[in-house]
Amino acid sequence: MLGIQILGVVAIAVFTVGFSFLMFVGLKALGHLRVNPEADRIGIDAYEHGASVWPDVYAIEQFVAEEDKNRTNTPEVGALDSE
Repeated sequence: MLGIQILGVVAIAVFTVGFSFLMFVGLKALGHLRVNPEADRIGIDAYEHGASVWPDVYAIEQFVAEEDKNRTNTPEVGALDSE
């Protein structure tokens, strides 16, 4: 009885891994695996719904302004290698 249950668990695990792999490969091929880069930058809630998850803690406008400031002050890739 225990062997049949273990076989069932293994079969379900193999199916889940295989089907997930196929789905993610298909989504990546169609270009639907990632969100819009702008949504990634400001947050999916702000992008999709125009609202912050924590409006009383961190305003969207403040976050976007800080992200823009940090983006311009970030050294180029490899710039720290010369030190």
